Amino acid sequence: MPSPPCVPAEDGQKPGRPHRQRPTKGQGTSARPSDGQSSPHQA
Repeated sequence: MPSPPCVPAEDGQKPGRPHRQRPTKGQGTSARPSDGQSSPHQA
């Protein structure tokens, strides 16, 4: 799994930390509310 379980969903909401996860700012990220943790395409 590319996303460690210790990383909260708010990780993508923090500016400057878009790394491998998509920033969950609501910019078309409705398919990945958990920002990579629950994303089927990243699993």
